[in-house]
Amino acid sequence: MGSAPAKVVLLGEHFVVHGTGALLCAINKRVRVTADIRGDTIRIRSALGDAVLGPGEALPAGHPLGPLAHLAARAISRFGHKGGLEIAVESEIPPGVGLGSSSACCVAAAGALRGLFADPDRADSMAAALEAERTAFGAASGADSAACTYGGIIEYDSISGHHTVEGPLLRLAVADSGRAHSTAEVVRKVDGFRRDNGAEFADLCKKVSGLIPRARAAIEGGDLEGLGSCMSENQECLDRIGVSDGVLRSMVRAGDGPSYGAKVTGAGDGGCVIALADEECIGRVVESLGAASEGSFAASVDPSGLDTF
Repeated sequence: MGSAPAKVVLLGEHFVVHGTGALLCAINKRVRVTADIRGDTIRIRSALGDAVLGPGEALPAGHPLGPLAHLAARAISRFGHKGGLEIAVESEIPPGVGLGSSSACCVAAAGALRGLFADPDRADSMAAALEAERTAFGAASGADSAACTYGGIIEYDSISGHHTVEGPLLRLAVADSGRAHSTAEVVRKVDGFRRDNGAEFADLCKKVSGLIPRARAAIEGGDLEGLGSCMSENQECLDRIGVSDGVLRSMVRAGDGPSYGAKVTGAGDGGCVIALADEECIGRVVESLGAASEGSFAASVDPSGLDTF
């Protein structure tokens, strides 16, 4: 079995694909994937549906279980397995709301499948998970996969990979807009903005690049006000590229008041808003966000990342 946490993006979503870097943290909601050697087909069971594939068969492009089917076929080929595999998914993470459901599922599945044939290896499982994600989301940066694999708070960029950021275990309020999104569609939308507004997009990338070291230093120094300010500035950049709308902005305002800072997390155009809190104010922040959304909850950093057993 493999288990991996959800994630939130503290700073840098969308811009990380264009070289800015990002700060993410894993949070305490998990997906669990069980993998077994069974029969002569690939069987997948999850809340998104079931699938059965015979030898050499593949799911159609865009199928929500496609990345899991890819991971199963990859394990069969890589480890010379002659039989079938069964994968079962149980998740606490809602899909399509910016909490890394697909990344966590791929990481957990990669860990579970590797565990059938070899010793655990986080780096190998992350590489397999990212390969699978890119069959569905070609522009996946690897940041989400790194957060779900290694847990804690991480800084990520496409050149040097991930680095752990040491600091206090943050408290966050997470609120759901009630609207799922298609990450692929939002990425296309942002790419259209970049093409039409090249100079402005370059300026926004420069601004986010400058926010990353400020936010990292704030985390390392336990400066919640400084981190919250960086998150709010990042939200202004997300507003400019069009992934935040009236509903999300009203949620951000509701979170801003009692918190250190609030922003959209993940792709946007729906999904979730996060607000930075501490133990003293977390209840008020959750309540304020809950009144402006379809539901909210308190989250803390998950330090464990991928577990296999």
